[in-house]
Amino acid sequence: MVKPNQWRACRTPGCPTLTQGVTICPQCAQKKQQQRGTTKQRGYTGKHRTQRNKLKQLVEAGLADCRHCGQRILPGQPWDLGHTDDRTSSAPEHQSCNRAVWAKQQQHQHDLD
Repeated sequence: MVKPNQWRACRTPGCPTLTQGVTICPQCAQKKQQQRGTTKQRGYTGKHRTQRNKLKQLVEAGLADCRHCGQRILPGQPWDLGHTDDRTSSAPEHQSCNRAVWAKQQQHQHDLD
């Protein structure tokens, strides 16, 4: 087990920077964020924010189920407003469920390239 204050290499391939308490150095984190683009560039418009805000009270009250796993999203759990690939439908999802699906899609795309 890695101790929080232990020095280790940045996890970005080829980066020689040592980090402490984080897995990626600040320079690589900034570059990664810039490559990711803004929320608008990623397709999250005002409509998305409005819909998320409408569902926020329901989720925070513990009254919403995750679209992916079907389990209740408990108050205080991180959540995303997930959507279908064509963005025609969206619903609350556990943040971990949403991002696991995204990671799987990214891996599949990488395998095709």
